[in-house]
Amino acid sequence: MIENDEIPHYFTEKWADALLCNSFPIYMGCPNIADYFSSGAFKCASFNDWHNFEDLILNLLDVRDTHYDMHFDELINAKKNYMENYSFFPLLGFYLDQLELNKQNEARKVNIEPLQLRKVSHLANRIKRYYYGRKAQRLARIIKSQMYL
Repeated sequence: MIENDEIPHYFTEKWADALLCNSFPIYMGCPNIADYFSSGAFKCASFNDWHNFEDLILNLLDVRDTHYDMHFDELINAKKNYMENYSFFPLLGFYLDQLELNKQNEARKVNIEPLQLRKVSHLANRIKRYYYGRKAQRLARIIKSQMYL
C-alpha cells in the first residue's frame, strides 16, 4: 500500500485496512512505522528506491506459501495493537480522559506533543466526517479548541 507521502509518525486508514483484513502489507509511507508495529507484520519499501521494490515483490511471491504462515502471529498482534491503541474509539477515549483530567485540575492548558496534535486533529476531522450530528460536531470543536489552549 502506498501513502501519499513519507511522514514520520503518520499512517492512515490504508495501513489499518490491510491489518484488519489479515493481509501482509508491503508498505510505503511512515518511515518509522516499526516504532508502532512489529516489523515482522509488514515489509517496508521506499518512495526513493523503486528499483528494489520489484525485487521485494518477486522475493515475497517466491516464498508466499510459507511467508504468510511464518508471520501470521505478528500480523494478528499488529492488528490487536491497532485496535487497542490507534483506532477511533481508543483515541477518542484517551483525549476525552485528557479533557476530563484538565477540568478536574481546573487547568486551562493541555500539553499535546506533535504526534498527539496530529492524532487529535485527525480524530476531530474523523468525528465530523462520520458523525454529522450536532453533538458530534460540537465535540469535534471542543477537541480542536483544547489543542490550542
